Amino acid sequence: MRFMQATGLTMSLILLPIQMVTAAAISCPEAKILFQHEVRREDRGALCSGAASALKFLQSLGLTAKRPIKVAVEEHPLATKGHPIYGSYDRTDDIARIMSLSAIRRSLARPTIYEQPLDEAHYLGIIAHEIAHAVVQQNTRLEEISNAAQEYLAHATQMAVLPTIKRQQVIDAAGVGAWEVNDVISEVYMAFAPERFATKCYLHLTGLTDPKPFVQFLLTHKWRYLTVGGAEDSRVAIEPRS
Repeated sequence: MRFMQATGLTMSLILLPIQMVTAAAISCPEAKILFQHEVRREDRGALCSGAASALKFLQSLGLTAKRPIKVAVEEHPLATKGHPIYGSYDRTDDIARIMSLSAIRRSLARPTIYEQPLDEAHYLGIIAHEIAHAVVQQNTRLEEISNAAQEYLAHATQMAVLPTIKRQQVIDAAGVGAWEVNDVISEVYMAFAPERFATKCYLHLTGLTDPKPFVQFLLTHKWRYLTVGGAEDSRVAIEPRS
């Protein structure tokens, strides 16, 4: 997911002993996570919880982690493209980079996600989003699928792991329904309105009687954007990538 912004802050530092988790030696018992460096125990708890929730939802779609997921916890702002970036996944090095919650709060006075205040529950959603990217890449036979396909599944996963009340707040504020017949799913729409894109993807995916065929379709086709066909049979019209 691409959300990050850096701000200048003046801080007084209090040096306290910090319990750390050794890099790569510790994995979450409930999730296949391989940390790339030392991680604070409180960060590890959030990462394990968010990853486990993501893996549970993805498993219901027929997607599983084929190998340990490499995660790097960042204590500094990630590269920005004019809007906040809290996490990212790069298929070239297969690493999910996620800012710690404390780092996000140091960088932004009032961080938000999906136009909602970014709290602990939404932070788990951010973790789930990046884990979904890694799992999706592990489950496609293609070297690369389109950003729209990746983001559809990642945003749907992020929404799915939210507590019901938090998820409904996003849906109500977005004010949109699921993708409908002849709607065009594209990363352009996501860039302009990520909360609406996420809501449409979640409602569309969870509204299918059996979402697995549609998920497999996303994993086995390269496409630039997609026009939604019948909801139940998940047929779509494909626009080839140029």
